[in-house]
Amino acid sequence: MKQIRFATTNDYKIKFANNLLNKHGWEAVPFEITLIEPQSMTQEEISQFKVKQAYEKSQEPIITMDSGLFINALNGFPGIYTSDMFKTLSQEQFLKLLEGIEDRTAYIQQTLAYADQDGIQIFTSKSTGIIVPIEEMKEGYAFDAFFKADITGKLMVDMSEDEKGLVWGKAWDKLAEFLNR
Repeated sequence: MKQIRFATTNDYKIKFANNLLNKHGWEAVPFEITLIEPQSMTQEEISQFKVKQAYEKSQEPIITMDSGLFINALNGFPGIYTSDMFKTLSQEQFLKLLEGIEDRTAYIQQTLAYADQDGIQIFTSKSTGIIVPIEEMKEGYAFDAFFKADITGKLMVDMSEDEKGLVWGKAWDKLAEFLNR
């Protein structure tokens, strides 16, 4: 199996990546690195900045991953600030932002960035869904507890790894196709 460095040491991210990449003959291998995460208006710009740093430090082909929750009624918030938001607010506090709001549609987006000596490639996937009311929320990490994806009709926390692959997998499939070119 061919290997690609992944700028993360998060075991769950590595496991998830390999669940999708192994089907294409690739294995993501963790690469421990501290990256500066800029503030930007787009996830793609952040990913591009981070993978450039990672490549400069590793000098080998490498990938980074960014994901976020974008709520339509909140003009896309928290978006690129999703991780920071969940470090600051509990899930219950966050859901209070949507009290009294009828439009609970949202999407989650995942952006993978790949860098090698030839440059940077970006692969993105989006999945639409809704934010369930607080009384339907379940125990889980970040928005997994309350984001119900249209493609499965389930909360992220209730999905199998294969179902999560349906939600997040398009970016990983695009990356694998690029790597196998």
